[in-house]
Amino acid sequence: GVSNFIPLEPQLDLMKKVLPELKNLGFLYNPGEANSRILIRKLEALMPKYGMTLILQAITKTADIPQATQKLLGKSDAIFVSNDNTVLSAISNVIQLATEARKPVFVSETDVVVQGALAALGPNQYQLGLQTGRMVVRILQGENIAEQKVEFPDDQEMYLNLETAAKIGLNIAPDLVKQATKVY
Repeated sequence: GVSNFIPLEPQLDLMKKVLPELKNLGFLYNPGEANSRILIRKLEALMPKYGMTLILQAITKTADIPQATQKLLGKSDAIFVSNDNTVLSAISNVIQLATEARKPVFVSETDVVVQGALAALGPNQYQLGLQTGRMVVRILQGENIAEQKVEFPDDQEMYLNLETAAKIGLNIAPDLVKQATKVY
């Protein structure tokens, strides 16, 4: 199939452009989700390159999120949520608490920016659907499905939420705003 995974380096680059003083990056996750465990390993390997420390906060159910978020906000400069289904199911709680604490939430799901996350670097979901459709067509035309490799997004989009930036007292550089695919 087609994955919606975006490499972590460009996402971390975006975080540092938006918040250059970012040192402690909070990561809320469900250890029961394999994708989150993999992301943690990858993030931990990248942290020294970015001069950051990864602050982990595990949750196992959505009811854990408010307390876990509060705990994480006390230790981190920003929170990053990346494709963890448990956390995303209660993302509005995370965003509300972070905004009240005047801390940004970065996500890899662009649709979450309209809900109040500060920024996202993610795939265009429509284009991802077309890419998947092309893969299906190749299979229907006789290509062996076992020989197909997993595909990743052809490109990525940057979304910024300037309303959230104002609420948390953060100024985003005008040149970065000009580079954004969508601004709220």
